[in-house]
Amino acid sequence: MKTNLKILIPTAFCLVASIVLFAFKATNENKKVIYMQITAVETQHSENSTLIVTKEDGGSQEFTFGGWVDVGDLEKNSQTIDTKLSEYCSNGWILDKITSNSEAGGQRNITPYLLKKEM
Repeated sequence: MKTNLKILIPTAFCLVASIVLFAFKATNENKKVIYMQITAVETQHSENSTLIVTKEDGGSQEFTFGGWVDVGDLEKNSQTIDTKLSEYCSNGWILDKITSNSEAGGQRNITPYLLKKEM
């Protein structure tokens, strides 16, 4: 019985220590996270809607795309937005949050897409 305890106690200790060591994943707290925002401004009964890309340094670019007259236009707009988001995601950006807002009696739809990237 004493022989079994001499083997059992160190084995149990090693097992518990291993579980504790592997249970806590080391994190790199020095990672820097940067953010950018792409805002889609879709306007009903307009020839053009706008994508406003606000970069991490505060600079911005605007891209115009199709207007919004009917459901078919909304589908085309959605494809345009998806393409632009995919461009940034293929460059290491991660889509973090999406918020949708409608204003002016539903005639303007503003959708901000927040993207992040770990440096």
